[in-house]
Amino acid sequence: MSEFGQELTILYASETGVAEDVAYSIYDILRRRLTLPVKTDVAVISVDSYDVMKLPAEQIVVFVVSTTGDGEVPHTMRNLWTFLLRRNLLSNSLSAVRTAVFGLGDSSYEKYNACARKLAARLRQLGSVELLPLGLGDDQAPLGYLGALGPWTHSLLEALGANSGNGHNIELDDTCEDQYTVTIVQSPVDNCCDERPAVRAAVDEYTTLFNDSTAHRPHLIDTCVKSLASSNNSGFVTGAKCGTGAFKSPDNTRCALPHAIVARVVRNARMTATEWPQEVRDICLDFSCSLDWLRTQAVKDGRTPRWPLFRAGDVACIHPKNPRSVVDRMLRLIPCLGSDEASGTAYLPEISLPADSFLSIKRKRDHKASSRTEFQRRNRIGDFSCTALQLLTWHLDLCGMPRRSFFAGIAKFATKEEEREKLLELASAEGTSLYYEYCQRERRTYVEVLEEFPSVRVPLHHLLEVIPVLQARHYSIASSGYNERNSAMLDLCVAVTTATTPYGRKRRGLCSSYLAAAKPGEEIFLWLRSGTFANPGLDTPVLLIGPGTGVAPMRAILQERRFFMDRYRQSTGLALKAPDNDNPSTLLFFGCRRRKFDFLYQLEWEGLSATSLSIPDPDSLIAVSDTDQEYFCDKSSPLKESVCVAFSQDVPEGSAKTYVTHKLRKHGVTVVRMLEAGAHVYIAGSARSMPSGVRHAIVDCIAMYSQGGPLPVEEAERRVRDLEKTGRYLVEAWTA
Repeated sequence: MSEFGQELTILYASETGVAEDVAYSIYDILRRRLTLPVKTDVAVISVDSYDVMKLPAEQIVVFVVSTTGDGEVPHTMRNLWTFLLRRNLLSNSLSAVRTAVFGLGDSSYEKYNACARKLAARLRQLGSVELLPLGLGDDQAPLGYLGALGPWTHSLLEALGANSGNGHNIELDDTCEDQYTVTIVQSPVDNCCDERPAVRAAVDEYTTLFNDSTAHRPHLIDTCVKSLASSNNSGFVTGAKCGTGAFKSPDNTRCALPHAIVARVVRNARMTATEWPQEVRDICLDFSCSLDWLRTQAVKDGRTPRWPLFRAGDVACIHPKNPRSVVDRMLRLIPCLGSDEASGTAYLPEISLPADSFLSIKRKRDHKASSRTEFQRRNRIGDFSCTALQLLTWHLDLCGMPRRSFFAGIAKFATKEEEREKLLELASAEGTSLYYEYCQRERRTYVEVLEEFPSVRVPLHHLLEVIPVLQARHYSIASSGYNERNSAMLDLCVAVTTATTPYGRKRRGLCSSYLAAAKPGEEIFLWLRSGTFANPGLDTPVLLIGPGTGVAPMRAILQERRFFMDRYRQSTGLALKAPDNDNPSTLLFFGCRRRKFDFLYQLEWEGLSATSLSIPDPDSLIAVSDTDQEYFCDKSSPLKESVCVAFSQDVPEGSAKTYVTHKLRKHGVTVVRMLEAGAHVYIAGSARSMPSGVRHAIVDCIAMYSQGGPLPVEEAERRVRDLEKTGRYLVEAWTA
């Protein structure tokens, strides 16, 4: 530690970047605005970059963690969590470590802040000294998570014995070093060493356009620069030529590739009725153009190519882009870069940045920061070159909601005193209520905030410090790579996200709107990632529950099981042996509102049988009433694929709505017999109340219909916990 008396490490585990922002805000307060009684080396690190073997030797560790899905730890935290759960760790393993935990969650979910709660409990079990009680940020609180973060941070300072002084008041800090340099380069020739004719032709064309001062043609330049990418790597986006090599790659992607796969839209059709308010799209993407590069790269890396590239249960991580209208608004707000031989780069505040400016972006190390701190923040841009148009279209999250640190970061550029004071108030702890009302409730974007403070003209290099990068959005793939059509084609089931703010502003999800508007032939950039589910094999029954767009991975599992059944028949000449009972081997429970309006994949489910099973087989365990037109079964298939649909609003007036939980209880005998035969249970959909409701329904079924007779609810609960421990009960849940 040399001149430092102690070390304090802030570890964050984030899925969407919020935990990272909170960690850096705590870091900023500790490092810049406080006086600690002992000189302290403060560092902030993502948990997946941290050497977990060093944890027992740490002095002070502050954890900032989010909860994902159905109470799961973030992907970035899995290695740390696995380490902490090791049975050979003694109860005093962390006795020399002082710890504090702050969690980020939403109390509308049953497993609210489960990750933080589990982490704090485990740290206590391992003997760590708790600096202060667990802090729980709640998105549903009147001030969101900020309502808890402020008091918790103050308690942390007191626990550390810090002299905060005016630490909670945000002041302009002009002593901080700039983290980026941005310069205009003469042409992309400066950044391209590829001598192939196709690449050189694109470079020459770009150079001609770039040097033509009489023409302002960013759309032509953008097209030209894109051709550099396609010429360079046959379907993959790499390098500085087009700028997309700087995409924020999701964690744990397939193929260990650092760059995005290029796919083309084959089909994009609306599945819900046009008069229905919720728009859900059936989108088919083809990434055949990337296959040769994939195989070559795998051989070059000494890996055996995995084929197909995705399987049932996998996830497509889609990189969105900002609408051109938003990009143009942002370009008008950024001052142009000028040439200044004395100082390198100067800004011309009265002139806006041209879209076709070709930029070279370099990240600088903050020499005041701890050597243990990450050089590159996860949600900030790295070194690369591109046009201003590409930077704002593909890389910066212009439509995101600003954090408080953004207001503090831009306040020094306000030329009007009243605007500067308002920005500092929005950034301060005392302005938490104002920030929540102004920004979070209204979901204001970075562009909107800059437009509402017209005296603020922020240089581009500083915007890179305060606006995060665009991150990929995750969608469960609705098809399997094992199929008869093309194993390089995948289907997505995309619900377009919409919302109305308290003041009537209409908001649409960035990525879902982008996908909904994509035309056939348009290129989409994506990564492939393992999901929660996997087909357990034809000899294992599966019980699938997927209301709404949660049906996507379930459809993929059904496709994959059907494919393997057909391949078995083709290779052996024999049909797969059916079970010795009437239990289906594959049973899906799907839920929507109206058969007429949002019955997703309706023709597929109805095609399982010529007619719905309105008259049950007397010997069948499936309890279907004479009036039930919501159960479809392929009785000719050895798998006995069955789909049960709950139309929640197709009920007589005055009657209670019917959900998948009601259908589960109605077919409780079949559910329990499948579980007793070794079935796996997969649940996908909204993370709010659905997963807990389904769990309660399955517990009720086990309690009522077990073969040995009724069971106490406690015993039924224990059996479900056993299913979870053995990996036979899995949940993939998401927030809107």
